[in-house]
Amino acid sequence: MKRNAWWFVCRPQYEGTRKWLLSNFLVGRRCDTSGKGIGREGPETGDLLICYLAEPSSAIVATAVALRKGEQKNRVDLRLRQLLRIPLGWPTIRKTKNLSRIRRMKSRQTFTKLEPKEFTALKRLVNKLNPNTL
Repeated sequence: MKRNAWWFVCRPQYEGTRKWLLSNFLVGRRCDTSGKGIGREGPETGDLLICYLAEPSSAIVATAVALRKGEQKNRVDLRLRQLLRIPLGWPTIRKTKNLSRIRRMKSRQTFTKLEPKEFTALKRLVNKLNPNTL
């Protein structure tokens, strides 16, 4: 089974994401989220999520793994893998080659499947500041 990588936008102002950020943001804790972009093409079991906190920091702050699609429509159960010691801010992401699609959409939908070149670019950036994370 081939695993995919996803850009996961955390929006604290929305119910679900706020609860997840404030009470469940611990490595290894199971939680769920909902939002645009899930549907049939959303994350599947074992897929990697690059967690981008839209507000207030505008930064990649963690990685997570999709456990399964939730019982309710448009929900994904996930387990946080790792909090980044050094978050990766939007100014750095914005300047990076191969991330033009991410720059255009920035935070329009909750989940966006990453193309291999996008994941490679993000992996390089994250591992530069946080070795052995991805």
